Amino acid sequence: MNYKLIIANAIEEFNTQRTPYLSYFKREAKKAYNIDFEEFEDFFDGCIRVITLYKKHLEKLYLNHYRENDLVLHSFKQMIIDGQTTDQNGRLIQEHIERIENDKEFIKKLGYKTNYDYKCLITGTGEIIDSFLKSKHTLDYSELENLENIILQLSHNCQTDKNNKEVRDFKTFLYHPNIDALNKKLHELLDNSKGKTVAITIKALIKNSFIAGYKSNEELYKAMRKEFGDIGANSGLNTFLNDNSKKLNENDITSISEILQQVK
Repeated sequence: MNYKLIIANAIEEFNTQRTPYLSYFKREAKKAYNIDFEEFEDFFDGCIRVITLYKKHLEKLYLNHYRENDLVLHSFKQMIIDGQTTDQNGRLIQEHIERIENDKEFIKKLGYKTNYDYKCLITGTGEIIDSFLKSKHTLDYSELENLENIILQLSHNCQTDKNNKEVRDFKTFLYHPNIDALNKKLHELLDNSKGKTVAITIKALIKNSFIAGYKSNEELYKAMRKEFGDIGANSGLNTFLNDNSKKLNENDITSISEILQQVK
């Protein structure tokens, strides 16, 4: 997903339509989940990575400003070491040193987190540029902090909701005369397996009418992850389970289906 564009569009909507950031990111997170099968926490993590990138750029601007006369300062100090006390105009070298060091101290005191002179310039697609005239949005540190805090709040709320939702026991979805035996066979097939193998097995279970009762693929995924461990990402599994997916071989599904039919 293009998270830079997502951030840029958030700023654009806020500036032109006064869409609150909270509403915007809620809407886009749901859209990413429904269309791209992007988990909420993954979506918000991607947005935070962009904000972190912008903040690091501001820090870089500050450090470049803070260090811009370091080579000159080093040269003046070397002159003192070499025994030179004045420049070609008769000014004391020490005065030059003190001026540069005072400037550095002043820059350090102001910092960049509360100094609005430092701006992260971005295009309409969220790319960082150096040209003010070509930039679409300008962001100072406080604006980035505000964005970051809103996204982190939403991420925290999603994680809390996720933790509060009880994950059903996978075996409650199984329909078979000997559920324990079927589950044992599934462990043989699925332990340490991910993605395509898991999807083929689910399709085989469905083909045999051995599984039902889950409200969504996500509910089934969470139950299977709890039962079988790391079975890959939900988004990847959904890609294989999609009704229009051509990525699964029907012969593979039939083969696993026949293995499951052997369970007594």
